[in-house]
Amino acid sequence: LSGHKAIAFTILWALSRDPVFFQNEPPLPSAIPRTLEKIAKEQPIRILAMQPYDGILSSVFAKIAPGSSIVITPWEVIGRSIDEIESPVPRVWDKDYDLVFITVPAGTGQESEEHFVHGYSRMLGDLLRFGSQKWDLIAVTASLATTLDKDWRRRDGMAKILLRGVDLAPLEGRGGSIEAATQTLREWLKEQL
Repeated sequence: LSGHKAIAFTILWALSRDPVFFQNEPPLPSAIPRTLEKIAKEQPIRILAMQPYDGILSSVFAKIAPGSSIVITPWEVIGRSIDEIESPVPRVWDKDYDLVFITVPAGTGQESEEHFVHGYSRMLGDLLRFGSQKWDLIAVTASLATTLDKDWRRRDGMAKILLRGVDLAPLEGRGGSIEAATQTLREWLKEQL
């Protein structure tokens, strides 16, 4: 996490007086160990997915994991504010999902950039509680499935910074369409296998 890197820098500098920089270290690779284990055992996989990926994932998993039963719960986000998107997160902890799939679609809400960043950050904090992680988490940038205007390119960039700050490597691309997003997602999941 970004805060942990800053603390490590301070400790190493205090001990050695040699600056050590972690800013350029890439995030840990996105890993989906729970999901992969379920695929290997051909067990049902319970997924919570933000729109539009709730509709995409069933066809993607059918091709890469034909022996696994997929149960997808849609997380409605289109046309909602970041507060409305974030509000169901505490209830997610009571469920037994194997995979949570997040993205904040372009055009979501009309709040200020500052409010967007705070809401997105709170959502990530709630989904990535310290301790034992209950599910795998895949984060996707809005630009993967949508062509973005200038304002949303900035927000997409902010989301990438926040995701990298919690050591998530966002799945991104320049597809700008559902078809391109489906292809990118299929290829990425195949690489994980």
